[in-house]
Amino acid sequence: MTGPQTPGDWLSCGRVRTLLARLEAELAGSCTAGDTQLRVMALHVIRRGGKRLRPALLMLSSMYGRADETRVLQAAVALELTHVASLYHDDVMDRASARRGDVSANARWGNPQASFAGTYLFSRAAEAWAALGDEANKLAARMSVRLCVGQLREVEYAWNPEMDDDAHLQVLEMKTASLFELPCRIGALLAGAQQLHADALARYGTIGDQVQAQQSLVDATRAAFRLSTVRYEKGIDIYLNVLDAQRGLYIAQQGLILTQLIKLSNQVRLYAVLGGGGE
Repeated sequence: MTGPQTPGDWLSCGRVRTLLARLEAELAGSCTAGDTQLRVMALHVIRRGGKRLRPALLMLSSMYGRADETRVLQAAVALELTHVASLYHDDVMDRASARRGDVSANARWGNPQASFAGTYLFSRAAEAWAALGDEANKLAARMSVRLCVGQLREVEYAWNPEMDDDAHLQVLEMKTASLFELPCRIGALLAGAQQLHADALARYGTIGDQVQAQQSLVDATRAAFRLSTVRYEKGIDIYLNVLDAQRGLYIAQQGLILTQLIKLSNQVRLYAVLGGGGE
């Protein structure tokens, strides 16, 4: 297994790097469950680090005006807890065995325990969103609904290799892009940004579609490769992997996802854009 990732080491914006470093302690302090085992499970993924891309987007968006750093950090905690909670539930549904270079929570403790830890993190996130005020809480609640519906639709389409482009892109928008759009909107809200800037930042947040599309193709390629190595008795896993690979390749052949990936690689340059956010 690989070691924990260092948040912010990919950013050239010093102010955001500093805030991300402070975020780690805030995240650890947010999981103050009285039950020791629950705390261990809740911090399992958080302690593995990561790029903290969504909090970085929130922090950068908060620079389009005047935002209190304490509230920005509070929002970043709520956002990352929401994201990590969704990973626990996602891993249970996907029967994933690893997450961020370590054994996944469901593989280590079982599906019921991992689901409970994810729900606990969602609850702590809801508490943090509520403390930020009515508008931030409403935005987060709407995003959570979209996220859940997107995850459900993905499950509903799991056995359908003929899922069309529009349906697939809608799942990406609800399941992934919503968690990229939200930090841009919350950052602008905390900064008191002009509506024109807030809307532009929210549109930029839809880059989550491309990020998930890229991951879908990577996963489909890996799934196809694994078919030559897994044993026959894992029949359901093999069938699901075939469907995933077929769907990913089908959509790529249609050119929609592939075109977005080319734009992402050659034009958007996500890291460069974020690094150019200024001090």
